[in-house]
Amino acid sequence: MAGRALKTGVRRDQRLWPVLMLLLLAVIVPTACVLWFMTEAMRNERLAVRQRLKEVYHGQLVALEQRVREFWREKLEALAAVDLQRSAPEIFAGLVNEKVADGVVVFDASGQPAYPSRLPPRPAILPPDSADWRHARELEFERADYAAAAGAYARIAGESSGVDSVALARQAQIRCLVKAGDSQTGITVLTDELMVDEFRRATNAKGRFIVPDVQGLALQVIRDAQDAQFRLIAESLRSRLSDYRDPALPAGQRRFLMALLQSLSPDELIFPTLEAERLTARYVDAEVPAPGNTTLLPCGLPDVWHLAAPTGRIAAIFTRETVVNDIRMLTASQGLPADVTVEVVPPGAPPSRASALESLPVGGSLAGWRLMLHVEDARFLDTAADRQIAVYLWTGLLAVVVVAILTLLIAGSLRGQMKLARLKNDLVATVSHELKTPLASMRLLVDSLLDDEKADEPQVREYLQLIARENTRLSHLIDNFLTFSRMQRGRQVFRIAETRPAEIVTMAVDALGDKFSSPACRLDVEIAPDLPMINADADAIVTVILNLLDNAHKYTEDPKCIALRAYPKNGSICFEVQDNGMGLSPRNAKRVFDRFFQVDDRLSRAGGGCGLGLSIVQFVVNAHGGSISVDSELGRGSTFVVQIPVASSLS
Repeated sequence: MAGRALKTGVRRDQRLWPVLMLLLLAVIVPTACVLWFMTEAMRNERLAVRQRLKEVYHGQLVALEQRVREFWREKLEALAAVDLQRSAPEIFAGLVNEKVADGVVVFDASGQPAYPSRLPPRPAILPPDSADWRHARELEFERADYAAAAGAYARIAGESSGVDSVALARQAQIRCLVKAGDSQTGITVLTDELMVDEFRRATNAKGRFIVPDVQGLALQVIRDAQDAQFRLIAESLRSRLSDYRDPALPAGQRRFLMALLQSLSPDELIFPTLEAERLTARYVDAEVPAPGNTTLLPCGLPDVWHLAAPTGRIAAIFTRETVVNDIRMLTASQGLPADVTVEVVPPGAPPSRASALESLPVGGSLAGWRLMLHVEDARFLDTAADRQIAVYLWTGLLAVVVVAILTLLIAGSLRGQMKLARLKNDLVATVSHELKTPLASMRLLVDSLLDDEKADEPQVREYLQLIARENTRLSHLIDNFLTFSRMQRGRQVFRIAETRPAEIVTMAVDALGDKFSSPACRLDVEIAPDLPMINADADAIVTVILNLLDNAHKYTEDPKCIALRAYPKNGSICFEVQDNGMGLSPRNAKRVFDRFFQVDDRLSRAGGGCGLGLSIVQFVVNAHGGSISVDSELGRGSTFVVQIPVASSLS
């Protein structure tokens, strides 16, 4: 029977190979088609992407040129919208703060710079030349008696009536106090006497406002940005320098004091217009001719360009860096790849590189300027093509992987079916063999009784007992096969109820009958007192214990010492079966609960069994939420422990 099952399994495996070959072809053929398609698609895509990218870049460059032209048209509109009735300093500050230009020169009606102006804002005032002034100057500059000079200047301030004269005297007084080492008194004079609205317009002989100069001197003396007086004076001076309304400071004085205050607070950008003041001052000092039209042209200063407002009263000044950065900002919004750059080339200037993918002139205010599109890496076009090719490649690979996975799943399913078929063959062979043995024994015993006409009563009883034992063995085998069948089909039903562990042990021992009654076999039963109830199918757990005891009896040579114990442990009831039998190797101990696994075919055949008992035991125990473990050593016996949770711990 076993030989026939083996041959059947071989034939089934041989039948599986054609199916597997067909599955392999089902993978290879689509894969080859996909690879061919990808190869052709990649070849065509490289050619198409090259042309398409050029067209796209040309369109983007045209769009960028239009945006640049619109950007500068908006600047001209902002210049044309300036209210020329406002003061020149206010016009300057407004255009710079709105970032219309890097610098601005405002011209008066005669064409002369009104801001920044080359002339002082007011007519020069002759310095005081009275006897008191001459005496005070002598004390300060000839005798170096600064304390006395400070007192002399204080008396002049107290006796003078003109705002400018008083302010000049106080300025000189503070200067002498600082020289004399009495800075605190000088600062007090500044804050108490000069920093009032009365002296806001006071100017010196050069047209400079007096109070801001004195505040700058005081800040240089204090130099402690955390000092309360420093903060008071600095805030007052900052407010005055940032105020471009009348009376406006001369551009030179404003620029000097801005730089001074900025240097005293280097960590803070105090004046956004300071760089514009400096650029515009360079422009005015160079006496650059006013621009004649609204086209951006070089002004003669290095990397500085200018254009005229539509009104002709304003010259807007730009550095080349600003023009380039503005166009770069517009370029960034176009979403060009990182390997593509746009160069801004001024009129008459050579490009940084001889070749460009695209070149386009800029019209409007940037007439003569050009936008040149460069590819940083010569392989960029191939890279751009590879992006689309990668889509094809990954799509093809995904299709191949899906086909391969489906094939593996089908192959696995076929293998599972073949394994199941072999399992069924093994089961049929095992059932046939195991059922044949007790049936043959019973038939032999019955034939012996029938043939022996003079059989005495003891012999008949002995034969009947043997027949009953074989019948019990046969019933046990059939029960195991039926249980195994229900397990496989998921039809095993357990009737769970609260059960006393002691009753389960008693039922199992009673079911053994006289099996352990021989002199060479001893069964010790130990039940801990007051065991808690368990939720279990009593018959199923009895079957578990019977299987363990039957195995202990079967695989233990005489004399047999077998122990059955029941005790609590960690919220569970433990049923322990210990023997002094042949034991298990570590490898066999891991497989002992597998279906149809038998440690020794010879011993198994001698004692009966088909390798289903322990797999059924494990199934029943797991169904009750418990666990089973084995501790064994070759030649020293085995200990099987079944743990079933107590009733109160079940969820």
